[in-house]
Amino acid sequence: AGRLTFTLTRIDGGPSAWSSSDVVAARDALAAAGARADELAQRFSRPKKGAAEALAASSRALNQNNWGGALLALDRADGLGAPADVALYLRAIASWWADRPEGETRAVIKRALDVVKAPEKRAMLDGLSLFLSARYGEAVAHFRGALVDKPGDRDLMYGLFEAQWHDGDTDAAVATYKDLVERFPDFSMAAYHVCMHALVTNDVDEQTW
Repeated sequence: AGRLTFTLTRIDGGPSAWSSSDVVAARDALAAAGARADELAQRFSRPKKGAAEALAASSRALNQNNWGGALLALDRADGLGAPADVALYLRAIASWWADRPEGETRAVIKRALDVVKAPEKRAMLDGLSLFLSARYGEAVAHFRGALVDKPGDRDLMYGLFEAQWHDGDTDAAVATYKDLVERFPDFSMAAYHVCMHALVTNDVDEQTW
């Protein structure tokens, strides 16, 4: 490493001031050190092996209506350094679905919104906030608008279904869910709502999707 020397001088009788023997060299050395630090930070902050698998397991668990399994998989993903935007997004949905304390779920949503960039995912998170405030009519309008920008998005369709269901428009909710599972056959989150509707209405066709 090069040696940098500094001298203390007094200018025009004023206060003491430091002047570098080589300001350019100092600048370059500091820049190189910063670049090296950034490189090391990126290297050691990369997700460990298994993080992607844990996130995938969480997503599968949510699809299968298993919020408990989803939260366990997310804890594992966090321990492996999974990307925060994906992990927090999934945790917000799982936390709401698991009926965790409102303050806890709102805190997760806030943290997710700090890092999630995709507009459709941010729309889903904003919709969850409306659910927590029991503003279901507004949530219906919110998800309809989001689906105009991102038609056929699975999570937004699920959000619309939940909004319609909790707003009391169960027939519209079931129609949305039917469209959802036709597009995504492996999705069964909140399917028991539809089962309840089928039993109440004695809709045989609805029971055989």
